[in-house]
Amino acid sequence: MNSTMQAGLERLILVADPMCSWCYGFAPSLQAFLAQAPEIELDLVLGGLRPDPGELLTAEGIAFRLGHWRRVQALSGLPFNPKALREGMRYSTEPISRAVVLAREQLPGQGARQLAVFHALQRGFYEQGLDTTAPEVLAELLSQALAEQGVNLDAASALQALQSPPLARRTREDFERARSLHVNSFPTLLRQHGVHAAQPLHAGYASAAQLRELWLAGVAHPS
Repeated sequence: MNSTMQAGLERLILVADPMCSWCYGFAPSLQAFLAQAPEIELDLVLGGLRPDPGELLTAEGIAFRLGHWRRVQALSGLPFNPKALREGMRYSTEPISRAVVLAREQLPGQGARQLAVFHALQRGFYEQGLDTTAPEVLAELLSQALAEQGVNLDAASALQALQSPPLARRTREDFERARSLHVNSFPTLLRQHGVHAAQPLHAGYASAAQLRELWLAGVAHPS
């Protein structure tokens, strides 16, 4: 793909939420696509699917989500742990979104590694069934995910940062940015060339091969 693109000028904007099941199912496809095109800069934006105060999960809410999970699992082949959904749980995606923002700040300009942490946090929820709304659980998970990327942030320091008002504010700024991009479903990809405005590329699940076709179909850049 290098021959078809100008290095350093291409940006792929991913608007997603770590507790969005389709974003979880889609992450490996995106990782595989980016591995084939390292010249593409990834800009990860948190969409704010269910910000604080979130939703108190009921049996009906759990059944609704499990139906979505089964569809994502059938398409992506990724594992889902139904124990992640607990009746009475305060279902908010804001705490784990803060963890992604913190990871992004620990790995500036390293979109592929940011995405790896993003997906590791997702696996903690969807595959391991961890309560990623619990600060201590989330801090430990984030510390481990960053360690896999060579970043040393102990769980105590992560917990302190995750509970800080400045990080909460920066996370809300991401949610606002998603709205400014007119994105209301996740995952959504936008393509930006140089200083030109970002243009929609794709919304929803896609395979790595489909992403490659979509990308190559738009190699004629705006003037």
